[in-house]
Amino acid sequence: MKSFADRLIGRSVKKIEIGEPGYGIVISLSGEAGFTVNTEVTACVADENARAIERVTITDEQLILHLVSDGFVGISLDRERFPVVELFVYGDEEGTVVEN
Repeated sequence: MKSFADRLIGRSVKKIEIGEPGYGIVISLSGEAGFTVNTEVTACVADENARAIERVTITDEQLILHLVSDGFVGISLDRERFPVVELFVYGDEEGTVVEN
């Protein structure tokens, strides 16, 4: 089974939107995949055509999706600020997974 980061590389960010109350932030990806975030998301997408994920960096405090043309999507993993840090991945060929 691929790691969380490997499942994201090569996909494109289609949209980022706030879900229903209590359901976090939805990041929709190409290939009908996506994931839900229950923390904080920061995004910088300079160009509509520059949404492909080139690499993923994961630290104790943050997950960063590095996009082409220096864009990024940063997701807080800071457990001191957010008591529950879970990333729910869905809709890809490997099934559903929860990354805690």
